[in-house]
Amino acid sequence: MKSNKPDPAPHKSKLCHSDMITCSIIIYPDDAAQLSNEQIRRKMKYATSSRDGKVKIWNAHTMQHEMTITVTKEETGKKDPSKKVWVTCITYMTLSKRLVAASANRMISFYDLNSTNYSTPVSRIEGLVGIPLCMEYYRWPKNNDSKLETLLVGDDLGICNKYDFTHADWHICQYKIGCSDPNMCHAMAIEDEFKDKINKEFEEKEKVKEEKKSLKAKIAWYQMKGKSVPPELQKQYDDAKEKLYAKKKVIEFSKHQTGVKNLPKLIHKGWITKIKFYPDLNYIISSSLDGFIHIHDIEALQYKENKTFNLH
Repeated sequence: MKSNKPDPAPHKSKLCHSDMITCSIIIYPDDAAQLSNEQIRRKMKYATSSRDGKVKIWNAHTMQHEMTITVTKEETGKKDPSKKVWVTCITYMTLSKRLVAASANRMISFYDLNSTNYSTPVSRIEGLVGIPLCMEYYRWPKNNDSKLETLLVGDDLGICNKYDFTHADWHICQYKIGCSDPNMCHAMAIEDEFKDKINKEFEEKEKVKEEKKSLKAKIAWYQMKGKSVPPELQKQYDDAKEKLYAKKKVIEFSKHQTGVKNLPKLIHKGWITKIKFYPDLNYIISSSLDGFIHIHDIEALQYKENKTFNLH
């Protein structure tokens, strides 16, 4: 029956994604074991990622928007915040309580949703070879002393990166993004490293200045005597001058990680579309655009014999 009531107003555009949604997950409350089903349903959350470069958190009971995280490329974000990066996949680490967002700029960012500064990553993996497309997370039983949780990441080159987190206070990042805990990332060591590089660069520059000054004096002496400047002397002067006024190199920050072990392995010849871990069998099952489904051992990511299926 047709209603005379007007159509409901559309959702506000600022709350919705502006591009295709790439992934959606359910985030259960951290204390779910002590809650009733009704309480879990009320505290449960949804997380969605999109090509608009954002991750949004929603209340699963009321579908109300709660927070938005913008995954912006480090170098472009400072110049132009409008330049967003596709978020290809998200997952949630129940033990570490970290939301993981993989992006098309070959980064994996970790966010603490319980922090007041939830939009700033507390850890980040950078410089991946391929673009991360899918992820699988598994929390190991308490009796496993070698690792606490594992994150599997499949990319567009067929590479699977297995990250084993062996410590509760694990951390991985490059120094430039900052950290949730200064002591964890050795803030003093970072500062000392930066100062050492600056001082070294200054000392080298002063040395070249003195060398250029000395060579210039020798050239002036030849010119004052009306003699031709030796080619070797002129070349040394030109080299010193070029080195002195050369464009400065960007100071690189070393990678810092604690409690994390990484095993990269080429397991497919095309895009990895899905990775799934089955703990009862201790197997990883992966699918790819190369037309194959592979079954691997969880420890070394080795193929299992007679466990490969060709769908073409």
